[in-house]
Amino acid sequence: MFSCEEVKDDKEEVRPQLDTIQVIDIKNTIDHAYSCQKLLTSYYSKFGVIIQKYYELDDYLIIDLNRDGITDVLAVLAPIPLEDTNQFGCLIENALDRLVVEIINEGEYVKIRNVYSNLVSNIGGVLSKYNGIFLTKNGFEIRHQSGNRFSWIYITEYSTQSIDGLVLKRIKKICSVEGREKSYEYLFESSRIQHMLVNDTIQADCNCETAWNDLSVKK
Repeated sequence: MFSCEEVKDDKEEVRPQLDTIQVIDIKNTIDHAYSCQKLLTSYYSKFGVIIQKYYELDDYLIIDLNRDGITDVLAVLAPIPLEDTNQFGCLIENALDRLVVEIINEGEYVKIRNVYSNLVSNIGGVLSKYNGIFLTKNGFEIRHQSGNRFSWIYITEYSTQSIDGLVLKRIKKICSVEGREKSYEYLFESSRIQHMLVNDTIQADCNCETAWNDLSVKK
């Protein structure tokens, strides 16, 4: 899907050894007459790392991710074809998702610690349902929401208190019908996040159908 590698230009000159976010199968993709090659052959620098222009910065949070007293960055990157409907045909099959990237500040240089493709909606454009990333007492939370008359809010909260990586601490969902709501909260002791299925939950409207039916009856 993506890699964190040293980048070389067309002349094979090594650029500064900065961690890089890029689509893994870049060579195979270009060889097969990919029509949007510029997205894969161009790069830009942000937060001390190199990012392939296939991805754009959607959001970010300044936060200490490893309890060393130095501020790091949590970045949300989105494939440009996912955001720009005019370039939707440029999406690569194994690089469809928005990414949450941990960028660790080690003083003289920075490094990418982890990249997650399962924490943020992969729905395209303004309908993404992603609503932001926010600081909490011991970490941060990611919010998604959708709907009007029948609506939901889905909050996943993560702890940064482990020096090894993020830990899921809480999931909260709120199902609403015309201002009436039901709230559900699930707490976790030390749940790792690699196998979370946020997109499955979002695509199922946070499984709010039963709550919506109950709230509609109470009208």
